[in-house]
Amino acid sequence: MNILWVDYGTKYIGLAKKDTKHGMIMPVGYVSNDGWTMFELANIIEQYQIKKMVIWWPSKQKNIQEKIDKFIDEIFLIYPQMIFVKVNEDYTSVEAAAQTWEFKKARWKEDVIAAMKILERYDEIIENK
Repeated sequence: MNILWVDYGTKYIGLAKKDTKHGMIMPVGYVSNDGWTMFELANIIEQYQIKKMVIWWPSKQKNIQEKIDKFIDEIFLIYPQMIFVKVNEDYTSVEAAAQTWEFKKARWKEDVIAAMKILERYDEIIENK
C-alpha cells in the first residue's frame, strides 16, 4: 500500500510518499491550493497508486482543522476507498524551515519537507505499537 503524506497549507500542499514495498520515503513536491488542487492530487494518487493519506493535523488551530476536514471530504468523494489518518503536525513546518534555511524565499520547499516530517512521526507511532 502506497502512502501519501500531506502537509496542508492555505497556499501550498506539500507532499511526500512512501512505497511500503521498499520502505522508501520520497518527496513528491507540492500542489497549489487553488481551483486545480483536486485535479493535480488525483493525478498523483493515480500515478503512485496511493491507498492511504496521512494528513497533518494542528492540535490548536480550529479554523485550519475545518479546512482540512473539507479537503478530506472532497478527496473522499473521488476516492471513497481511501484511508485517511490525521497526525499531529505541531512544529513540523518550523523544523522544515530550519532545514531549508529559506523560510521566506521558498515556502513550498518547507511544505514538502514538513510532509516528510509527518511521515517520520507516523512511522514512529506505527513502529512503537
